Amino acid sequence: MFRPMDHQISMDEAHFWMPVGHREELERSWPHIFRTQVLKMIPESAFAGLYHASLGRPNTPVAILVSLSVLKEMFDLTDEALMASFRFDLRYHYALGVTPEETGMALRTLEYFRARVVGSEAVGATFKDVTDRIIKALGLNTGQQRHDSTHFRSNMANLTRLGLFVQTLEHFLGALDKNSPEKHAALSEEMRQRYGKRNGRFADARSSEGRRRLETTATDLWFLVMRFRQDDAVAGLPEFRLLERLLAEQCRVEGDEDAVILKEGKEIASDSLQSPFDPDASYDGYKGVGYQAQLSETCASDNPIQVITHVEVEPAHRSDQHALLPALDDLEKREIAPEQMFADTAYNSGDNLLAAAERGVDLMAPTPGKGDPNGIGLGHFELDLKKFRVVSCPEGAAPIRSRLGKDQMTRNLQFDPARCAACPLVDDCPAGRQGGRLRVHPRDIATAYSRAREESEPFKKAYAIRSGIESANAELKTAHGFGKVWTRGLFRVTFAATMKVLACNVKRFIRYSCARLTEDQPKLVEITA
Repeated sequence: MFRPMDHQISMDEAHFWMPVGHREELERSWPHIFRTQVLKMIPESAFAGLYHASLGRPNTPVAILVSLSVLKEMFDLTDEALMASFRFDLRYHYALGVTPEETGMALRTLEYFRARVVGSEAVGATFKDVTDRIIKALGLNTGQQRHDSTHFRSNMANLTRLGLFVQTLEHFLGALDKNSPEKHAALSEEMRQRYGKRNGRFADARSSEGRRRLETTATDLWFLVMRFRQDDAVAGLPEFRLLERLLAEQCRVEGDEDAVILKEGKEIASDSLQSPFDPDASYDGYKGVGYQAQLSETCASDNPIQVITHVEVEPAHRSDQHALLPALDDLEKREIAPEQMFADTAYNSGDNLLAAAERGVDLMAPTPGKGDPNGIGLGHFELDLKKFRVVSCPEGAAPIRSRLGKDQMTRNLQFDPARCAACPLVDDCPAGRQGGRLRVHPRDIATAYSRAREESEPFKKAYAIRSGIESANAELKTAHGFGKVWTRGLFRVTFAATMKVLACNVKRFIRYSCARLTEDQPKLVEITA
């Protein structure tokens, strides 16, 4: 049964019995800001739908469970260290508004809460609600923001190709033994010993033996898929579906005798299975196995602090090209959309420039590719950036005719052929080389303008602020353990990553608020475990 937290103060709280000097010190440090401001920002109502309205035992207050999740990531604690602090640390008692008698909660209560909320919209709603309230409380300027992605790993081993095959087979055979022991026993003794419990692992092979063993595991993989494909009880197991996926991604079967051929590395897609224990993880050729988080952060110079405004977790292979517009839509919906968004080259494209402009956002990012430094491009034409049209050529001649293409976006322009033929730039101009004809899409105009603008000093000076998000990425990884999160699977990884980013925002807010409380005692404003 859902029950919101009762914020009524109890005289049994330990801080009432502390010496006055100790209590005053406590009220100038991080627990006071957490108790008086952060705790009340948590939107408990977002979680109400995950509980029955009237039946069952009342839940442990969601505000306490979310707060513990934030504090775990703020101080980068293990679950055991977190619960020890919750039970014995008076700072935690004060920050969460609990009495010593209320700290007997078992770790499994927090684990059950995670299992209940992972994958729900309440997780993202909590990040957005608390962050938006911090922005409002401090009056932060969101007109300038920067965007980037950062790679991280889940709690999974980095497997070789042989290790991937062996662990996937072991995973399936373990599930088969548990669910259908008689079918497991019917397999050959050799196969059961090869992938069962034993001293040593079939994947532990010298490099000279690795290829031969890999071919053996590929054959075993194909055999098991063929044997149980028509067996509904076995084929329905998640572990069997991983076998089928591995076979399809890593092998191909050729010839009348069903010979199993291992695919070459270049034939294997980046979203292929990387571990049977984390099927959602994927591969990025530059950054490796795992996930990536798309992050937006405020960067206006007049802000007392900057906060991360948007976080989205996705498999590592996803292209950054498709991540910017969802971020802008999210920020617009929350009424904190930027006027300028600074990003790196991966986010710049004609389509993104156009779509950002339609949202009232100026995308400041280097243009991919290189223009011809000696030639004349569309950037040398006079362009109307409000209507995304060509006004005139580099010599000042306007088009004599403009027709809209079938796609209702492209414009077919015709300049005066006689004037083009006599123009000294005719051999270098894209219109002059085609008898005065020029076919232009709005995305071409946006790209041309972007390429020309990035060479200007004002752009270079303004764009320097983008690099600050690299510091945010480093802060998340060094202070909050973002480099490798403590769980696996997209939904659980999203929960962990979101709590880490929220913890970073909360930490920045608390530090600033503490500094305002006691500017003459800077040592007290540091958040320490």
